[in-house]
Order: sequence, then C-alpha cells, then structure tokens
Amino acid sequence: MTLNYSNKLLLILFVWLISTYPAQVVSAEDAFSKHHWIFAKEHLDQSSIQAVKGPAGEILGETFFAPGKQFSAIVLDGESNSIMISEQSTQVNLPTKQITAEAWVFINQDLEWGGIIGAVSDNGKDESGWILGYRNQHFYFGLATQDKQQLTYLTAKSEFELEKWYHVVGAYDGNVHQLFVNGQLAASDSSRSGAIFYPSTDTFYEIGAFHDSNEYFRLSGMLHEVSVSSHIMNQKQIAARYRAKLNKLPGKAIKPKKYHLAHSPYACYEPNGDVTLCWQTEIASPSIIRYGKPGQIDQVVNQSRPQHKHRVTLTGLTPNQIYEYQISVRRNGQELQSHKHLFDTTFNHRPRPVPDELSPFGTNSTAKYYADAAKNILSKTGITKGYCIVYGIGEGQLAYELAKQSELIIVGVDTDADKVASVRQKMYAAKVYGTRITVRHVKSLEALPFTRDFANLIVSDDYITHGKLVGSPRETFRLLRPEGGTLFLGQPAANSKPIKKMDLHQWFKQTGLTFSLNEDKTGLWGTGKRDVVAGAGEWSHQYGDPGNASFGGETLGGISRASDLEVQWIGLPGADFGIDRQVRLSAPLAVNGRLFHQGMNRIIALDSYNGAFLWLLEIADLRRTNIPRDAANWCADQQNLFVAVNGECWVLNAYTGERMRVLQLPDHSRHQSHDWGYIANAGNMIFGSSVKRGSIYTDYWGRERWFDGTGSPGDGTDKVCSDDLFAYDKQTGQKAWNYQNGIILNTSIAVGDGRVYFVESRHPKVKTLVHGDARFLSAKDRRRGKTNGVAKEKLWLDQYMVALDARTGKKLWERPIDTTDGLVTFYLVYSDHKIVISASGGGEYHVYAFDAKNGEQQWHSIAPWSRNNHGAHAQHPAVVAGKVYQVPHVYDLESGSMVSNNMMGGNISRRCGSYVATEKSLIYRGNNLLSMWDMKNEQVSDWYRLRSSCWLSTIPAAGMLLSPEGGGGCSCGAWMETSLGFAPRVPIAKQNKN
Repeated sequence: MTLNYSNKLLLILFVWLISTYPAQVVSAEDAFSKHHWIFAKEHLDQSSIQAVKGPAGEILGETFFAPGKQFSAIVLDGESNSIMISEQSTQVNLPTKQITAEAWVFINQDLEWGGIIGAVSDNGKDESGWILGYRNQHFYFGLATQDKQQLTYLTAKSEFELEKWYHVVGAYDGNVHQLFVNGQLAASDSSRSGAIFYPSTDTFYEIGAFHDSNEYFRLSGMLHEVSVSSHIMNQKQIAARYRAKLNKLPGKAIKPKKYHLAHSPYACYEPNGDVTLCWQTEIASPSIIRYGKPGQIDQVVNQSRPQHKHRVTLTGLTPNQIYEYQISVRRNGQELQSHKHLFDTTFNHRPRPVPDELSPFGTNSTAKYYADAAKNILSKTGITKGYCIVYGIGEGQLAYELAKQSELIIVGVDTDADKVASVRQKMYAAKVYGTRITVRHVKSLEALPFTRDFANLIVSDDYITHGKLVGSPRETFRLLRPEGGTLFLGQPAANSKPIKKMDLHQWFKQTGLTFSLNEDKTGLWGTGKRDVVAGAGEWSHQYGDPGNASFGGETLGGISRASDLEVQWIGLPGADFGIDRQVRLSAPLAVNGRLFHQGMNRIIALDSYNGAFLWLLEIADLRRTNIPRDAANWCADQQNLFVAVNGECWVLNAYTGERMRVLQLPDHSRHQSHDWGYIANAGNMIFGSSVKRGSIYTDYWGRERWFDGTGSPGDGTDKVCSDDLFAYDKQTGQKAWNYQNGIILNTSIAVGDGRVYFVESRHPKVKTLVHGDARFLSAKDRRRGKTNGVAKEKLWLDQYMVALDARTGKKLWERPIDTTDGLVTFYLVYSDHKIVISASGGGEYHVYAFDAKNGEQQWHSIAPWSRNNHGAHAQHPAVVAGKVYQVPHVYDLESGSMVSNNMMGGNISRRCGSYVATEKSLIYRGNNLLSMWDMKNEQVSDWYRLRSSCWLSTIPAAGMLLSPEGGGGCSCGAWMETSLGFAPRVPIAKQNKN
C-alpha cells in the first residue's frame, strides 16, 4: 500500500504514542479503524464495554478482568461469555470493499469452530460474511466475496499453543486474502476478488464467538484488544504492533474465586407474581441477593439476620422477563459472591389469586357460610390444584370461595340461563372470570359437554344450599380423572334443608366410585374417588421402570394404531421451556396421575389427565444432557420426585414441589469432589452412585453437542461412570449400604425383583482412576473413553457383571463377561428374570442375554446399523412380554431366535429419538413425525405435525400417551410446538378396584 503525505504523518504520530505512552496504545491506526475495543476496567460501563471507536459491546455472562504487566484482558469462560456488538449486522457499518480484523487473543481450550470476531453465516448454501477465528489449534480468517459468494477459510499451517498470547490479523484488500500470526504472514490467497459478500438477512456481529443462526461456539480464554478497519496495514506495521505489546499481557486467565453454596439455589413462583429464591450456606450469613435483568444486577435485598437456610421473596417483578441473580456471603469480614444464575418469570403459570377487595358477595353471614363450606371441602379432599366442576352454580359463592382459597380452576354448570348470566357478571366485576372461574349454560346436568376423565374435583352449590341432588351419578364417574379424582357432596350442619343420609348413600352407590360417608360437627359429607384405570402403567424412571425395559406396564386400552387415540388436553409447556431437542435430556416421568418434565434448568409438574399446572422450580445446577451415555438425573414414586443435583438427592413433594429432604453422598470425603450420578427407587429404597465432579454432560449448544458421534474420542460417546453404588432407606434417610470395587458404567445399572445389576471394569489402569491417581482426576477424564492416559478400549477389558441384594447390598454373584466394545452406546436391561445387554459400536448392534439367577450367558445376536447418524446407531432396547426389541430386529427373550426383521416397518432412516413400548405397540419419532408400530401386524401409523425430542419425550402412562414439548429447536419440518395428552378413543376399560 502506498501512503500519502497525510497518512505518513498519522503513522508517525502513532509510532510516537507507542513509544512514549505504552499504557495508552491503541491497536489499528485509529484514523482508519471503524471499530476498536480495548478490554480494560476503565472501558467498562455496567455490562457494556465502551469502544475506543465505534459501537459499544454488551458483555454476555459474568465479567472478569485479568491484570497484566501493563495491559489487562477480559476473561471468557467458553460457555456463557462473549461480547455482543449487534444482533443486526446491517446496522453497524461494517467494511464492504476491504477489511483488516485484528486481535490479541489467549486461548485456553481449542474448538472445532472457534471465533474471535465476525459477522458470518455458514449454513449450507448460505455462506457469507467474515470471521477471524481458530479451529483444531490453527488460526483462520474466513471470508466470502461477491465473485464466489461462499466462504473461504484461510488457515495458518502452524499450530498455536494453548494458554499463550497471540496477535492475529486477517486482511483482504479486494484481491488478496491474508492471515498474519505474531507479525508474520501465515497464509495468503489470491483466488477471489470484489466486495465482501454479506448475509442476505441480519446475522450476529460478536466478539469471542462463532455465532450464526444455528451455531454458537464461545471462546475460552482472554481477549485484550480487537479492532476492525476498512483499510489495510502492511506487514511491517502489523509486526510493529505485535512487538509493541509482546510480554506485557496477563499470564493466565485467573478468575476471582467464587463462593460455592452448600446447596444449589432454586427459584419457586408465587401466585401473585413474586419469586422466592432459596439457598443454603455452610456458615450462618445474612441473606444478601443482587438481581436484575441480565447484565444489569442493580437491585439488592439484604436480610441482616445470619442463618444457614435462606429464603428471600422478590417482589415487583416484570412478567415474561429473564432475571439474573447472584448471592453474597459474608465470611471473615469479606463479602464473597456465588456464580450468577437465572430465572424467567415467563414460567410463572400459577393461577393468580382472587383479589379480596373486589368480592361481589360482601362479608355477611352467607359469605361466611360459603367460606366455611369451601374450607371444609378443600381440607377434607386435599385437592387444591387442577380443575373443579361446580354442579348447580347458585349465586356463584361456592365457586368464588373455592377459587379464593385454592389454585383450582373452577368450571360452573347450570341449566338456568339467567342465573348463569348473573354469575358471569359478578365474576367479571371480581376480575376472575375466564382466568379462575368460567360458567357454562347447559341443557341438562345429566350429560355435560366436556371430555371425560378431566375433573380433579366435583362439588355442588345446589347440594350445599338446597339439599338438591343434581346431575347423573354415572356422569360424575365419566368426568372425574382416574387416580384420585374426587366427588365431594354434602351439606354443612346448619342447613335448614338437611339431606337424608340414606338418600346420599343411594346416590353415591350409583356413581360406580369407591365412596364413604362421614357425619361430624361440620355436617354430612360423602366422598367418592376414581381408582386407577385397569391396564394403566407408570413411567417412574428414564426407561419406564428401574429395570430399564422402556416399558412401564401401559396397555393403552389395548390399542395399537394412532387413529385410535384422541387429544385429551393441549397446553403447557411450549418450545421456550426447554433446550434444543438434540441434547437428549432425561425423559419425562409420569406417576400417580402427575407428569414431570425437564427444560433448561427447570422442572414443571402437570396433571397427567388434564394438563393442569401443578408447580415449577428453576434449579440452578439441574441440567444433565447426553443421557444415552449416562443415567438420568431423576425418578419418582407415588408421593415423591427424587432429583440428583450436584452431590445431593433432593426429595420433592410430587404434588407441591416442596423440598422435603436432602440426601448427601454417603462417603463424606467425596462431597467436594463428586456428584450424585445414577438415581433410582424401588420399594423402600433409593439408589445412587458417585461420579467425579465435572463428568456429567451439561453442554447444550453447538453441533458437537448433538451427541450423535460414532465412537471417536471426545465425540460425545464417552461413557459417564461411577466410583461406587449405594442405597438409602426412604423412610429414615439412613444409608443402607455402599458398594465399591471397579468402575461402574452408569448406563448398565438396573434394579428388579429385589436385586441391583450392573457392569463394571476392573482393569488396573481404569481402577487407578478410582483410587485417586492425580494424573487422571481432571473432570472430563472421568468419562471413560478419553485418550488422556486411559485408552478407550481399556474400559471394555476385565468386565464383570455383578448382582447385589437391593436391600442389604450383599453380593449375590459376579461373573466375568466379554462383550463387544460399546463405543457408541452400552445398555443393560432387566426383565422377566433375564438380563439383556445391548452394545453398539463398529457398525453393529450386539445383543446378549444372561440368566439373572447366576449371570450365565444364554445367547448373542448381531445386527448392522441402518445408518450411522440421527440416532439410528444409539437406540435403547425395549423388552416386553418375552420379546427384545432392538432395531432392526425383534428377538425371543428366552431363545434369542429372531421373531421379526421388520421392526417399525423397516422405516428407521430418521430415528433421532429412541422408542418406548406399550403392551401392543412401539411409539417413536418417525420420519419427522410421531409414529406407532403395531407389534402384531407390523403396521405403522402416524400423528402428523407432531414429534418428540431426539431421545425420549413421549411416554405411555396413566392409560394415556403423554407428550410434553421436546422438539423445539429442530429445523426438520413444521409441527405444533406444544404439549399434548392423548387418550384412547374407545371407552376406557372398567376401573381397577383391587
């Protein structure tokens, strides 16, 4: 480049600045630069980094600066940090004809696609923009120009070293494409010309990330300075700029030490829109919390009384808003801060409270009469959530009081149109109509225009007021939800028109419900309850039952075609609740008429039969991904939800979400180094395991987090393994036993018929890890398969299958086994006194069957993968009624003979998720839709515009097919991103009264 007189003067000025005031040096010749940022505290304005020239950048995530000899740098963690300049690249005046992008960068961890700064789109045919970055320890400068309209990545030949500062410059002058590293030309290309070709729509202009519409890879390390210019510097200028700051930058990316709370913090939602944050500290400390919109933590709550258990309610929050919060702890005169966490008021779905001041009924004796009646109904039934039908609406007072004293959604029905209109007007005035109370005018109370099996509670205003028996007894049976739906009819003792006990008894007798009558000082009351539907199953664990059979006993009314099901409910949650469908979260659970579903560090509980919201918790450290290589992080029984969070098992009340108890890892020496891995429950026992902290997969963004690899080291197929296995007594919370020997594969642990089965490796090199060889204690090396010291194949040497007594932990038998290497997946299933192992690797599924009495192998079959991607090579087997379903074949459990090679109609080309079983069918994600395969006639039927996640998010339980939304984030096709409950079209079989 030829410099004119003015440019020469500017260059002299900058050389003088460099030599005279090194602390004020700026990176490109500022007269030419469009955008220029220096990452130092003096440029920080709350969560923004102010530019030397050009637009400010918003710092995403927490902000840390590392001091150097003369210059500081911003520290990026590779997960939550980057600097967003603009989400609309067309609005920031980017270079068009020629460009110089320059950066001082320090990289801790290499990436397949790492970004330093860019405005790029690299999505199939859409290749445009530019990006300065790195991949596989080589710097690159990617650029698209108008002549070719596709990206060319100019890459340095030499590898860079991790944890070392580099000066990197990418340049393009309209003809020559160049990359400089530490002042030296690293690569050059002259095969293109013309202006820069930008995306046709806005993309992200961001520092510290490779970010386009479907990829987001963040830099782990430090940045001191970044600039973008529309002019070109020659090599001498670039080399001078490199020498000016050499050896003057921070040595390491050290972050301020964070305080680790005794328990993970969590947020729960209040009916009035408030949010309560709960946490626990090891030392008594004031409750100090800072919160606000992300990057703007400007509000503080300070409760000065020192305590261990903290509970702070935040008020005045904005609906539908993400909030960031940080907890402070005072220790030895210092205020230490926790990591930053999030909650989102969008997910406060609790029914809003009834405002007292707008009551249409006053405070007279009649109002008290109904208030007492409602209180009695709620206390005796224990039902405070879900849907309530009020037969005979009266003046609306019972409906109003039930809504006021509970979280029930009230549906009133009456044949008197004038009465209905009057009640509606009152509820409008009270601002509860349509949200908490609705009233329907019906022609008859004998047959209501509602779907069956949906009401949690049925009561009657006419019954309470006039002693009038209304409606059809059998109709109440149809409307009540199974598993505890309650009919509660009666009258307070003070009523002037008393009901005869015999009449009440006869009426209840006709309902078909299990019922009882009770007469006490409050009055005469009858209670009838729906029992469990005959043939209904549960989904209490990741794969149905603790034996991992992918079957929870569900008959689904005997149906096996999609057309035999109809929509029972549609509603929460939507696609905004979860994480990208591909990361393979723990499956939903459904027990005792309750459905539990996980999203982004949050749990929602719904009523299985009507989709009604029960509760939601946002737990900071909940997330667990890549379940095909790990155990799920939760399970359930009739009353409780058991959730593994860090090194603990939280016992939550399944109806309310209240945390009832916390169980710790039994080996106290591991509390700081290990997390709770495997979790299951059976009978009176809770089972768990210890995994090295950091082993659990939590990553969720970017193509490599699709966890669809074929077995190469580090491709997401490395197995999470445990150092021990233990059990607690559910009732006492006391440890029952603890087993330690080899290294246990989490995906191989199964419980059934009073025994615990698993596979462990006793290879000396692998066992060394268990006993604390410091060379191999880095977190991710605990996923067996990493090449750091322990070759992947060693995990499959010295294999032992072990059976323990579930109650005592006593070893019943052990047997050496030699399966094929499960490089992709390795699963163990217990069912019908057999142990089935499925190992996927090397292009094949190997299926083994063993006698559960002694571990003796009985048969072994091999089948090829249908393809090596989209989950077709990672399917989990199902075992139902003496048959093993492992794509593409069906085997006889006893003999191993092949029953069918037409599993799921042979249509397994798009099997991202695995399949689940009912008594007569398999349900799975078909070719961009939800499909059902009839086991008998081997026919496939589908639900169009519906789909599950890329692992398991649709489960058969409670006599239904439950599909909470799990497909959000996929671009494969169009479907409804909503949650659905299906019920058989045919009448549900007679209830099970046993």
